[in-house]
Amino acid sequence: MSIQYIKGDLFSAQGCFLLHACNCRRNWGSGVAAQFARIYPGAYKQHQTLPANKPGEFQLLPTPSEIEGIICLFTSNGYGRYVDPPETILQNTKTALMALGDFFFSRNLQVRIASPKINAGLFNVPWEQTEKLINSFVSSTTIPWDVYHLD
Repeated sequence: MSIQYIKGDLFSAQGCFLLHACNCRRNWGSGVAAQFARIYPGAYKQHQTLPANKPGEFQLLPTPSEIEGIICLFTSNGYGRYVDPPETILQNTKTALMALGDFFFSRNLQVRIASPKINAGLFNVPWEQTEKLINSFVSSTTIPWDVYHLD
């Protein structure tokens, strides 16, 4: 099993968890995170009130809609000029994916994930490097993963 690419709007996905890469400062102020905050303001408010996460962790947020929830994958401690270097982001991504897979496996949950090309935007990590980590995750967990893109 590998990533399935879908040309279209991530926020049109249904029956799955929407996943995005986050900083650990609880700020969804730009990029795709800002879209999540605008479309799911209740989830963003909850995200801001929960204890801060560390790089390499994840967070599940419920949503009252046609999706299963939002997964925040904490891949960089900071953002903007304080974003972590690509190699650190990749290590944090790998750690967070392993924890996420263990979480779903330990609960015997059958899920589907939809995301943009995480880390490739404002975190400046070449997509191909994150793509390898996700393909490894998908192969080891058999969790389907759809990557939405507009180009």
